[in-house]
Amino acid sequence: MKLNKKGFTLIELMGVITILGILSLIGITGINRIVENSRKKIYADTAISYIKSVRSEITSDVVAERFDIDDVDTTYYIHYNNVDMESRKESPWSNFKDAYVVVIKTGNNKNPYAYAWTSKDNTGWMIPLTPENELNKNAVKYDESTNVNTSTPYEGRNKIVVFDKDGHRNVIS
Repeated sequence: MKLNKKGFTLIELMGVITILGILSLIGITGINRIVENSRKKIYADTAISYIKSVRSEITSDVVAERFDIDDVDTTYYIHYNNVDMESRKESPWSNFKDAYVVVIKTGNNKNPYAYAWTSKDNTGWMIPLTPENELNKNAVKYDESTNVNTSTPYEGRNKIVVFDKDGHRNVIS
């Protein structure tokens, strides 16, 4: 009598399913890492776009009168709602809870201003106070407990002025 050996055994099928499960787990983890890194890059690029907008406006008479950034011993925090943008940009995870372009007057004729960014979105993703030239995906952190701190002087300045989301000038110190 001849046996008909068509098909797979249960062990072979379980082995294939296990291998497919492992491969899909590796694939999903890799894709999640790629997506997260892309979001971090978008977050940093959003911060840079706000800084660029402030930089382009800061020498105009309108911005000079509105913000009056003239003291080399002061850190100026400008809430992102005060920045003129063609389209409002947010974090790729959620809306910003708080976000500020930080400006200092350097006293240097070649580079009269230095810029930084600090922000936090509603889901906990944030960029702590970071100089413009260091804004990249590595600057983006996840921290639910920390909020944006506008009482931190930047680059050794002694005074702080915060322009809140309504554009009001608040002298902190």
